Amino acid sequence: MQEVENINLRRAALFVKKVRDAVWVLQGKKIGVLGLAFKGGTDDIRESPALNVVKTLIGEGARLQVHDPQAIEATRRELPFDLEKAIALYRFSERSGYEIHSSVASAPDLVIPATFRVPYKRMLKSPIEELQPNGTYAADLLSNVAEFVPLGFFVCAYLRTAGLGKWAAILCTIVAGAFLSSLIEVLQAYIPQRGSGMTDIITNTIGSAVGALIARSDFRQCLGSSGAKVSWLGRDLVKS
Repeated sequence: MQEVENINLRRAALFVKKVRDAVWVLQGKKIGVLGLAFKGGTDDIRESPALNVVKTLIGEGARLQVHDPQAIEATRRELPFDLEKAIALYRFSERSGYEIHSSVASAPDLVIPATFRVPYKRMLKSPIEELQPNGTYAADLLSNVAEFVPLGFFVCAYLRTAGLGKWAAILCTIVAGAFLSSLIEVLQAYIPQRGSGMTDIITNTIGSAVGALIARSDFRQCLGSSGAKVSWLGRDLVKS
C-alpha cells in the first residue's frame, strides 16, 4: 500500500511539473480542475491525487476553478483554503451549441474546440437538396446505376433458378437492391467525410431493376438461341 501511495504522489508531482512547463509561471494563472474525488461518482477524497495537485497549485499562487459533482463539499472541509472564489460549476446542460456556461457568474464560459465537436449531418437528404447541375453529378448518377446492375442480374438469375416466377423474381430483386442501398446510406451518415442521401438509393434501385430485366430477357434469350442445355448453380436454365 505504501508503494501505491508513493506512486500516486509521484504522478501528482509529475502532473504539476507538466502544468508548470506549459504555463511557465503558476503565479496568477487561472487553471480549471474537474474532478477531486479518488474515483468518479463518489465523494471519497481520501488519498486523492487530485487534492495533492490542487494544494500544490494553490501553494504556488495559481487561481483555481475546481468542480466535482459529488466531492466539492468534502473538499471544502479538507483544504485549508478559501475555495468560494475559485469554484466554477459547469453542468453541461445546454445540449446545443459549443459553449458551456458556468453557474457561477464570475467564472468564464468553456468553449468546445472544433476538434471535439460532433459533426451534424442530415440523414437521407432529398434528391432536390443533392442536385448539382454539372457533369460530375451526372457521372455519379450513372456510376451508381451501373454499380448495382451486376447485383440485380445475379440475384434475379438465382431467384429464377430457385423456381420463382419471372415477375416475382424481378420484384424481389428490386426490393433487395433498395434495401441494401438504404442500409448503406444510413450507415454512411455515421462515417466522417461520407454523405447520406435518397439519390443513391433511387439510382441503385434503378440499377438493380436494370440488372433484373437483363437477367429476365437478354440473358435467357441468348442462351435459348443456341439451343444448348446450360446449367446455373446446378439447375437447368435452357433445355434443347
